[in-house]
Amino acid sequence: FPGCFGCGPDHPDGLHCLPGEAGGGVWAVAWTARETDAPFVWSALDCSSCGPVVPARGGRPHVLGRIAAEVREEVRPAEPHVVVSWALGAEGRRKHSASAILGPRGDAVAVARATWFAL
Repeated sequence: FPGCFGCGPDHPDGLHCLPGEAGGGVWAVAWTARETDAPFVWSALDCSSCGPVVPARGGRPHVLGRIAAEVREEVRPAEPHVVVSWALGAEGRRKHSASAILGPRGDAVAVARATWFAL
């Protein structure tokens, strides 16, 4: 979804928070928050969670079905963060994943679990 606010490369004001494979089943992307409002943090957790469970090319499109998140600390603007994600399993068309935003000290400042559905 190129126009997606969280991960779409074509969205002019988007977060551009789309992870790549980092090894060992973990996906990651460096991210510096512009805003600390909950929708920005949730968007970073949401879009990054698709990487490990949704085929990048040639697969069926997937949509987010459910996400549950916990913001443990403020995500501070202009500080470097890393958003990581990993797969938790699958049941038919449902794919489960987790994501976390790691702060500058490496601690998880926000965590989430997501369910994705193949269309």
